[in-house]
Amino acid sequence: MSQAVGWRRNLAALCVAQFGGFFAYSFVLPFSALYLHADLGVVDASHLAVWTGVALAANGFAMAAATPIWGLLGDRFGRKQMVVRSIAGGAMAVALMGIVQTPQELVGTRLLLGLFAGISTATAALVISETPRDKVARALGWLGSALALGRTIGPLVGGALAEFIPLRQVFFAGALFLAAATGVVIGFTKESKRTLPERRGAIAAVRGLDRGSRRAIGAVVLAQGLIQWALSSAQGMLALRILALDPGHANFLTGVAVAISGLCTVITATTYSRPLAAFGYRRLAGGAAVLLFAGAAGLGLSPSVFAVMPAMAVVGAAFGVLSPALSGMLGLEAPPEAKATVLGIGATAFALGLAIGPLVTGLVAGVAGIGVGLVSAGVAALVGSVLLFAGGREPAIVPAADSRVAGGPLPRTGA
Repeated sequence: MSQAVGWRRNLAALCVAQFGGFFAYSFVLPFSALYLHADLGVVDASHLAVWTGVALAANGFAMAAATPIWGLLGDRFGRKQMVVRSIAGGAMAVALMGIVQTPQELVGTRLLLGLFAGISTATAALVISETPRDKVARALGWLGSALALGRTIGPLVGGALAEFIPLRQVFFAGALFLAAATGVVIGFTKESKRTLPERRGAIAAVRGLDRGSRRAIGAVVLAQGLIQWALSSAQGMLALRILALDPGHANFLTGVAVAISGLCTVITATTYSRPLAAFGYRRLAGGAAVLLFAGAAGLGLSPSVFAVMPAMAVVGAAFGVLSPALSGMLGLEAPPEAKATVLGIGATAFALGLAIGPLVTGLVAGVAGIGVGLVSAGVAALVGSVLLFAGGREPAIVPAADSRVAGGPLPRTGA
């Protein structure tokens, strides 16, 4: 694969687009529970917990079905097109959310969002394929920081706006930001041309992986699903937790809590390459998964809004490490011609965690309370940590003379 494309320019443009995309998503999506409550007529607390879980699950199930297909198409026809597809499709789905009238219609738009979603997977595939191998960890850290910064500022701005304008109008504003992010990708990113065998060889390359690689990829994929189970449950049930503790200021406080979490994500995503050099991918990701368990459980056990904030800070700090570390483990383990395919498989597990996690957590919360549901979600992250320690391994070490993504066979250390 040619490295003629300027990877730094690509990275900068994709960071801007990723920031804009997740700013728009987090501008509106953390308030789904409040939207169901205030605009769509779901008043009963147990029903609200269940509908919130169903709405989040719809997005995840659709992503699980569509992402592997998008990954294969990306490896064959181009990864840039997949980034454009994900952001433009998201803009359409978010705009439709602003006109729904029933909980069922909201679930339908969340399904549509899931079919087109996958911004972070699509951008990661393009970055990994166009970045020199020894620069991938840092590049993914910056990409994760852009994601986290969008998630930090978006809820704060969205929560503040929701105090003054209807939530429906907030959805329309989010769609406009997504449209702008689409323009950035179209205008400022490029992708290397690949030969016909490279474009057609993704499935064969995955099937040809040795047993150790298949085991390592499988462990990370399963862990990714379980970690997303805990993460999406914490994020999705946050508004309900605050609604129970301080219903009078739920919109604003939800935005503040998500902003605090996002700020911690920015800090750890930007700096995670330093502890990565000392501990390696497997130990760093496994430890961060334990931290995510502590944050989710702490959120469930919080006696007041003041305790919610540090719990969400822990969740955000863990996510800032896990997002680039898991993408790096998968992308560096995958053969060059199948990076989007392998990341797509990981995104399927991510999506199933996004679907099953909030659904199960919502059902548990409806029966036993939000606190118990969140603690149960944290246990999923703990199981993911065990998988990473038991089955994961370090990506190959890159010789100084050959640090390009498409380099030849590389020596490996670690289990």
